[in-house]
Amino acid sequence: MSSQPNIEMRGMRAGRLPLRFSVVALLHIAARGAPIPPTERALGTDLSHWNGNVNFNTMFAAGARFSYFKATQGAAWFDDKYNLNRANVDGLMPWGSYHYLTADAAGSVQANHFCNMMGANPGALPPVLDVELPSVESARIKSFALQFYMLMGNIYPMIYTSSYFWSLVTGTDKAWISAHCPLFVAHWGTDSPILPAGWTNYVIHQYSADGNGLGRMYGAPPEADKDMDLDRCRLSWLQQYAPPQDWAQSITTWARTQGYTGPEPEN
Repeated sequence: MSSQPNIEMRGMRAGRLPLRFSVVALLHIAARGAPIPPTERALGTDLSHWNGNVNFNTMFAAGARFSYFKATQGAAWFDDKYNLNRANVDGLMPWGSYHYLTADAAGSVQANHFCNMMGANPGALPPVLDVELPSVESARIKSFALQFYMLMGNIYPMIYTSSYFWSLVTGTDKAWISAHCPLFVAHWGTDSPILPAGWTNYVIHQYSADGNGLGRMYGAPPEADKDMDLDRCRLSWLQQYAPPQDWAQSITTWARTQGYTGPEPEN
């Protein structure tokens, strides 16, 4: 994996834990997050330009109720599908933005770039910092979080990472980060993800990605990545950002694309 500024990384692909790491983690009685009960699950996706021009009506029909979009990487790179994604999804489901952290620029500089490119429309969901490097200093992550907090009005970014990639983060600021930033945990093929050290719970769980072959089912075109990153959160958490009335409106919006001509949802 490279962190060169001119090489765009796939992003949000931290969920396959190396077998040796998984065994060691389990032998040390690694903390696992509680599974979200099926009746409380809300399904979501996370996207980048690798997913092409996604049809969000198809994604909604497949069951997705939220999505995250890659906006930026490092200090200068910008995803060319970001603006298209946020324009096409508006009114259908809540969405958020994420930044891929690199090791070639200060965290504060990367936070400036991320916030500048999101502008006045970062989405309803809390923005995310993607941490999946073979080595990165915790001071760089903290610098990003503090600058983001200042620019975005007293909110820290959610951290996307896995227990494995978090174990590669160096330095003395990891406890501060886990105490201030909510967790978007990556661990595929399980309902009970191993939690990175420092966190005792998670907000979103990326439970499937590479090899699932579900890209077309969730609206990706034939020429795009055949897989789809799939996430889960608690319905009660999501409804902070998409109240029940908004959900009813989203379903009506989708139904109109299928020929529905009935009334709008009642208040």
